[in-house]
Amino acid sequence: MKLKRKIIGRGLGLSLLLLVLWVGIVSAALVDNRDGTISDTETGLMWRQAETRLMNWQEALAYCENLVLPAVGGYDDWRLPDRYELQSLVDYSSDYTCLDQTFFPWVMLSQYWTSTTYTLVPSFAWIVYFGNGLVYYNDKSYYSFYVRPVRAGQSGPVTLDNMLYFPHITSQFDGWETEICVINTSDSQTLNGTFRAYNNAGAFVSEIDVVDLAPPWPKRDYSG
Repeated sequence: MKLKRKIIGRGLGLSLLLLVLWVGIVSAALVDNRDGTISDTETGLMWRQAETRLMNWQEALAYCENLVLPAVGGYDDWRLPDRYELQSLVDYSSDYTCLDQTFFPWVMLSQYWTSTTYTLVPSFAWIVYFGNGLVYYNDKSYYSFYVRPVRAGQSGPVTLDNMLYFPHITSQFDGWETEICVINTSDSQTLNGTFRAYNNAGAFVSEIDVVDLAPPWPKRDYSG
């Protein structure tokens, strides 16, 4: 089964359309290690469960680098997550907070630092707001936000390599348009998620559509 969508925009001045498919339910992959850490079996990342104090970006980097957790026999390779790693925790289907409170019961509905510098303004860094999942940037020194330390692994479903880039095409409507096609190749699992469009500066533009694609056909047994 496949889904085809045409995305049309006017007057946005986009040189590039970045489309991201958020797939699955985040909490299904999380495991409480009962030692103050949460593991994500999809990404291979381990997260600190408890909250931190407010701190600026430089303090956040140092805090993560000096962290040892768990207290007994703990890891010392904690770091500040990059933009895509932190965003991999976001569950946009939640009505209250986009971080699963079953695993992060003390999450603050506030901004959290990432290690990713905003390229156009190096004195700014990207942040994730865990109230609604908004991703934007702010001054590294002037503002203080919370921190979600991470260690090990690489980000899985939500990484730069797995995002889909579609250059826009000027249309007869004096705007831009992009056509995309999504195919569910699984023989047993439904593909579900949300399309979100970002411009080439990484700023959120709009939510395009909800994707819910059933398997195209039942699995067949050709043996014998």
